[in-house]
Amino acid sequence: MRRLLTALLLLCGSAIPALTATGAPASYEIEVLVFEIRLPDLEGAELWTRIEQASEATQTVSPREMTPTEDFSSIADALLADGRYRVMLHKRWVQPAEPRSSGSAVALASWDRELEGTLRFYVSRFLHVELKLLFQPRATAIGGEVAPTYVLEQQRRVRSNDLHYFDHPKFGALVRVRPVAG
Repeated sequence: MRRLLTALLLLCGSAIPALTATGAPASYEIEVLVFEIRLPDLEGAELWTRIEQASEATQTVSPREMTPTEDFSSIADALLADGRYRVMLHKRWVQPAEPRSSGSAVALASWDRELEGTLRFYVSRFLHVELKLLFQPRATAIGGEVAPTYVLEQQRRVRSNDLHYFDHPKFGALVRVRPVAG
């Protein structure tokens, strides 16, 4: 019985978000790498619909960006060297793990505005990432036809230090969440 109680306490303790010594939420380093996938064979016969870019009432913040880590930079270099992928965005920052109701989303946008969206990191018993991205490639066709807008909207529970892949046939995102030593 004592072993069972100890095991339950350890299990529950690992599910509760860490607090700093002052009782404030723990801080985490977030790194995201978004890339276009240039593999037409993956599209199949799927028809893409145009969507209106509705402005959400999401409060966003722009945290101080940090230099990308070496391992994510090597992934970006490998994608660039391949030619079948194009890196659109690579960001890294630190933010506290707050409840979803009080946390803000971080605005994400590529330099050319082909990619726009948000990443919301929050804690609700476990760590979560909510990614909402819109990708509208520049029109290359003659005749003024507007390129379709592709949407990647996913929310999932994440584990710290793990690499998480958010998938779409036209683009993908790698996200890693790491606790910051206090």
